[in-house]
Amino acid sequence: MRDENTCQSTGCDASGRKSTVVHHIRHRRSADDDRIGNLVVLCHRCHRKVHHTDQVVTVQHEGMEEPKELT
Repeated sequence: MRDENTCQSTGCDASGRKSTVVHHIRHRRSADDDRIGNLVVLCHRCHRKVHHTDQVVTVQHEGMEEPKELT
């Protein structure tokens, strides 16, 4: 709800895409990592960049003090 099912990658032009995923900002190591502050919505294209390329995806969502780089 916080991200309104919209990719939170800065500069992403995927607004309005129906297909999004929830990504863990910090790698999931414990149940505590499932807190809302550690989750961000990405479109499939940006999610693929994070996991399958060397490209850096920068995200910022409501409540995040500063942008974070996902690698």
